[in-house]
Amino acid sequence: MLNIRTIAKNLFPEGNWTGIPCVIVTVVKDAPEMEMNAVVKKILDFELKHILIRGSLTQNPELVTIIAGLTNKGKLVTLVTDGDDSIESVRRYKNIRVFLRIVPPTSETNQINPKNLPLLMDSDEIKLIIKNMEDYTKAKEFLKMKLITRPTVLFSLSDDTVKPLEIVEEYLKDTLKFRFKNRISKGIKL
Repeated sequence: MLNIRTIAKNLFPEGNWTGIPCVIVTVVKDAPEMEMNAVVKKILDFELKHILIRGSLTQNPELVTIIAGLTNKGKLVTLVTDGDDSIESVRRYKNIRVFLRIVPPTSETNQINPKNLPLLMDSDEIKLIIKNMEDYTKAKEFLKMKLITRPTVLFSLSDDTVKPLEIVEEYLKDTLKFRFKNRISKGIKL
C-alpha cells in the first residue's frame, strides 16, 4: 500500500525535461492509501513514456518495487526526492533519473546524503533552493567543494525569496557552473 495524493497526466514542471508530457505521481504520508498494483495500472493507463514520482524512498520503500515495474516496462522514471534521502536502492535500474531537492542550503535538515554523491549520474539533477543571500553564498561554497561534478545543478529562488534581484545580480557576476531553474506553473493540468 502507498499513500498517493495524485496520479495525473501533466508536463514536467522543472529541470532539463521541462514541458515534456508525463505522469506525475505524488506520494505523501497523509494521502489515501492505494494498492501497489492499482497505482501501477493507473500510471500505465496514461500510456506515456515519462513518469515523475515525488516521494521519499526512506519513508516509502515500496516505491522501489513500483520503479522496478515501470522501468521493466520501458518507462523512463524520474524520482524527485529530498537530498538526504538515499538513492542507492534505485541505482540498479537503467531507466531511472534522480532529481534531488536541497531546501535551503543553510538549514540543518534536508542536506545531501554524502553516500549519494558517487551514485549520481549525468542525467540526474540537483536543485538548491535559495531564500536569501546567505543561502546563495552557501550554495556557491557547496559547488566550490567540487563534490558534485556530473549532474546538472540548478539554483531555485523560493517563492518567499528575500531580495531576488540582488541574488540575480550576484549570479551574473559569478563564473560557477550552475543555472537558475525554470518552472512551469503548478496550475497547468492536462
